[in-house]
Amino acid sequence: MAPAPQRRDLAAGCELRIELDKDEACSVKVVNGHAEVFGMELAPGIEYPFSDEARVAVHSFAGCQLEMSRVV
Repeated sequence: MAPAPQRRDLAAGCELRIELDKDEACSVKVVNGHAEVFGMELAPGIEYPFSDEARVAVHSFAGCQLEMSRVV
């Protein structure tokens, strides 16, 4: 059974860094507000998966709430 998703509030002008090891995976979903990864805006309600030694920074200019799920 996968762990329950965690909600994180990201303040305006802040970022959340995700660093995964080999064979680790997670997904990020914007619940409300606006966020981007590598300059691409993330659509609200869509899960974006990351895996295998990914190094990602989720940035928000105006603030947002994210839901993070760990994939086992």
